[in-house]
This record gives sequence, C-alpha cells and structure tokens, in this order.
Amino acid sequence: MGKRALLVGLGDSLTYGWMVERGYLDFLEDMIRQRYSRANFRIINSGVPGGSAEEGLRRLERDVIEYNPSCVIVQFALNDLFDGCGLNRFTKNMKEIVEQISSKTEAEIVIATSVPLPEPADVQAAFFYGLLKELAEEQALPFVSVHEHLKRAVKRASGEKLVLDDGIHPTQAGCRYMAEAVMEVFHDDERASGGRQFD
Repeated sequence: MGKRALLVGLGDSLTYGWMVERGYLDFLEDMIRQRYSRANFRIINSGVPGGSAEEGLRRLERDVIEYNPSCVIVQFALNDLFDGCGLNRFTKNMKEIVEQISSKTEAEIVIATSVPLPEPADVQAAFFYGLLKELAEEQALPFVSVHEHLKRAVKRASGEKLVLDDGIHPTQAGCRYMAEAVMEVFHDDERASGGRQFD
C-alpha cells in the first residue's frame, strides 16, 4: 500500500460539526472511501467553533503544517463577517494562510465557502465568498461553492430539515450536502490533483 494521504479541514464550527454527531468531514470520508475503495488516507478535523481566518492563521502551524498534510480544505468567512472584519483584512489573512501552507508543505489547497445566510446578511456574505473565489482563481486553487450547493439542496428539500433553528448551521443532513459539494473536487481530475491522491 502506498503512502498514506492526510487531509486536514481548517475552519470554524461548520468544519468542526456544530451540534451534530457527524459533520461534513465525516461524510466526506465516507464518500472518498466509497469512490476510492483502496484509499489509504486519514482526515484530521481542525475546525474550531467561532474561528475566523485570523484565528486560523494563528494556529496554522500547530493545527495544519505540523501534520505535513497532502490536502488542506480551508473554510472561513462567516465569523470574520460577524466579528466586523473588513474585506481587506480578511483577504490578507486568507492569502497568508495559503502562502504558508504552500511554502511549508506540498499540500493541495482547496478553498471552500461556508453556508448560505438568511437575508439581509446573505448580501454581505456574498462579498466574502466572492473574495474567496478571486483568491482561488489567482492562486489556481480548487474552489468549492458550498453555499450554492446547500442553497439548491434547501430549495429541493421536501420535508427534510437541512438548517438548524439558528438559521445558519446545517443539520446532520445539511452536513451531508456540504460534503457532496467538497467531494466534487475529488471527482474532477482536470481541476485538481485531489482525486488522483487516492487512486
């Protein structure tokens, strides 16, 4: 068996799996194992409730780089928005996260958005998500619009509750849809080398 691939999820409560038994990283592990039956990998959850890009940057060495990962999924934005972090500062912190991971590891970096917000906060969130997409394009990184995927799932849902009563955090079923969105990266070998890690 080849070298063991190590995936790290760096993010906030959405990565951590807030108020659910299984978060999106748990479902992602299931999906990868189903897609790549001989996969030799491990996923480390480095999500911290209340975390922001700035907070993630402070713990980057300990919670990501020291593991020497094969892939890092970075998911921040909402706490930055709620804490009043400006767009320029958010962009600076995200660029520094990407730069440090790139310079200190050989990891594939995946940039992921968070969840859709109820109005009117969704308008503000769109600016942060737009910056994440721009960063991914500038750095030629795989980008996942998790919020768009979950928004479509909510519209299609028939009696299935996908969002908790706080209107933000996904239910366990919602976490499964988050994982579906991220899994697209590992299916598409033209956009990212992530899928090839498990062949």
